[in-house]
Amino acid sequence: MNIKFFHVIFSLIFLLLTGCAHNNIYRGGGVEKCKKNRCEQALIEQHNDENYDLAFVEFTERGNLFDRSKLDDVVNYIEDQKNKNDGVMVLVYVHGWKHNASNSPGGDVNEFRKLLSEISENKLENKKVIGVYIGWRGLTYHNEPFKTLLTFWGRKRVAHQVGSGGVSEVLLRLEKVTKNVSNPTKNTFVVAGHSFGAAVILASMKNILIDRIINTEQIDYGKCYFRKEFKNICSSGCYKTKPFGDGVILLNPAVEANELMQIKSLTTEEQCYAEEQPKLLHILTTNSDKATRYAFGVGQFLGVSIREKEEILKRFVYKDDTDKKRKIELNEMDLDLITIGHYPPFRTGSSKKCTDDSGVKKECYVSCKGDASCIENEAHKRFNFPVSPYEPISVVYTDSSVMRNHTDIFNGKVVAYIATAIMENKFKKDSGKVIDNFKMCVKEHKNSNFSFNFNSCLAFYRNRYEKYE
Repeated sequence: MNIKFFHVIFSLIFLLLTGCAHNNIYRGGGVEKCKKNRCEQALIEQHNDENYDLAFVEFTERGNLFDRSKLDDVVNYIEDQKNKNDGVMVLVYVHGWKHNASNSPGGDVNEFRKLLSEISENKLENKKVIGVYIGWRGLTYHNEPFKTLLTFWGRKRVAHQVGSGGVSEVLLRLEKVTKNVSNPTKNTFVVAGHSFGAAVILASMKNILIDRIINTEQIDYGKCYFRKEFKNICSSGCYKTKPFGDGVILLNPAVEANELMQIKSLTTEEQCYAEEQPKLLHILTTNSDKATRYAFGVGQFLGVSIREKEEILKRFVYKDDTDKKRKIELNEMDLDLITIGHYPPFRTGSSKKCTDDSGVKKECYVSCKGDASCIENEAHKRFNFPVSPYEPISVVYTDSSVMRNHTDIFNGKVVAYIATAIMENKFKKDSGKVIDNFKMCVKEHKNSNFSFNFNSCLAFYRNRYEKYE
């Protein structure tokens, strides 16, 4: 009996040791021309046949860069490509749990390569495409069940440490190198993250976004557009925040709603956003994501709720049809256990499969503006934060027709959403001056003014990227 017991213990220890993923830099090389994705150690991969490049920035578990000179090399490379080409499109991606910067089959590096290739092939913009893959130790064990059962709390903690570490510097430096004051649409800069990678991004950008939301630019009242119910609230005019690149997009984020609470409260208090307000943050979550919908809450309860004192928060927000305010109550336990995307009070819209009057199935977007009709549960509607026109935070809830599960983020419909989000912000940066660049995405009004039509633009790009799966 004792011998069998020790055999079991020894086997478990052996599996743990042999299945451990190393905590070293994967991308310690230089610039390499790659064919068939064989650049396993390249810092910067040049895929000339597919007209895109892929650079890497890697962090330790404590949130420090493995090698600062490598970051300088990446930034300088983007600067050089920007000057050689007619602008660049830089897409940053932060991977989630159970991934890293290795070249493993089925890993996020290969999926990101496919995404960059598709964007370049379909010429979202006529620019040089450069991906920046931010790597961290999201994978600690290769073998199940240790890969999942033993790593949730540790990887979640590390994701927040990495985000609170040097990622802010990376994103701000990339924003700076792609910014062009005289021609704001010349370069494109987008940040995207998945699962715990979204936690990395939000931890790194929370204070940056808060700063942009607080330090707004006031717009003349005559240039402001309000729904009738906002006339009294916005009597002194409207406001516009500074953008962050061309947007930040979180896909199925494994992040508790509490992490967005301060940002959402700030945007709700400022109801008077200008029509040209760019989107600072997009959050897209599918209701078929079981990992963030169910498993995340169990992990949070065991890791947070059983040891923390959670309160009932009272907030006063504007009613939808008056300048008076109403009280809503939020339970901190819900804020800790429920992820941002699954949390009804923060929702700004839903996008789901529906059937029109003629029986044709299509994608239907329902806004939370006004009566919060995007929320199906009537009991949840009274806790919803009111959604103002042109709010800079977009929290969209979707279904399996868009993302089948937690990891189904590299599909044509998601690519179309990212493309539409980019076009919306670039249209607003351009103030609608160069309409030919956005003709598939705009709506013309009687006074010869144009506004961005998100649904039409999304339909256009879905048709373009529908073959990409």
